[in-house]
Amino acid sequence: MNLKVLGFLSPYPKENDNCPGYLIEDNKYKIMLDCGNGCTSNLNMNYDLENLIIIISHLHNDHYGDLLSMAYTSYVYYNLGIINDHIKVYVPYPKSKDEELIYDYLLSFKESKLKFIPYDENTKIRHGNMNIDFKSANHSITTYYIKVSNNYKKIVYSADTGYSDSLIEFSSNADLLICESTFLKSQIKSTKYHLNTIEAGTIAKKSNVKTLLITHFWPEIDKEVYLNETKKIFDLTTVSRSNKVIKLGGIHEKR
Repeated sequence: MNLKVLGFLSPYPKENDNCPGYLIEDNKYKIMLDCGNGCTSNLNMNYDLENLIIIISHLHNDHYGDLLSMAYTSYVYYNLGIINDHIKVYVPYPKSKDEELIYDYLLSFKESKLKFIPYDENTKIRHGNMNIDFKSANHSITTYYIKVSNNYKKIVYSADTGYSDSLIEFSSNADLLICESTFLKSQIKSTKYHLNTIEAGTIAKKSNVKTLLITHFWPEIDKEVYLNETKKIFDLTTVSRSNKVIKLGGIHEKR
């Protein structure tokens, strides 16, 4: 499995960097984890839409904002015969009125070939040789950790979450943990629903993961600051950059 970083900023994109999105590929089967504002600009639409499913971790706009672009693209590509079927989009089963309103908004897209499918913690998905599992996260709305695994490798995505032993257990021995690191240690801010650099590094260390990829940064803070602070806790940390490709077993950055 390979992973490509499509975006990593929150709550808004800046310059050439986008809100969260990550593309996993295994034998031409693809999974897009989140679809934040601007992240579709880093997709190769003529290739990446084939054998693609999209999984939205939670219904905050910075994690699903580019679905409108995907909707219209799928509509145009379907009419041109470039794709032959709907693209499945898995979204958390809404548990509140606000979540229901967002879900209804997504369903209202008219010029679209996206097929929205609700999921919960008990949902199991098979896509090619990849298995996808979910675990409830500690966030302000319904959110799930996402695990993607085949017979050889395992990738875990924290989505947005506060510190939780359940994430440590869910990430145990993962080859790659994509973990939010929203705050620096020095920032005076509640981390009830988000992690700081120290917490992200601690989770990776306790989970015994092979590589930690930190993400979900404030646009106005240099991401190298996040990296340097996290590496003090977990040395096997790398930082999200637009179009970075991680091949499990090695890391290559597209220049």
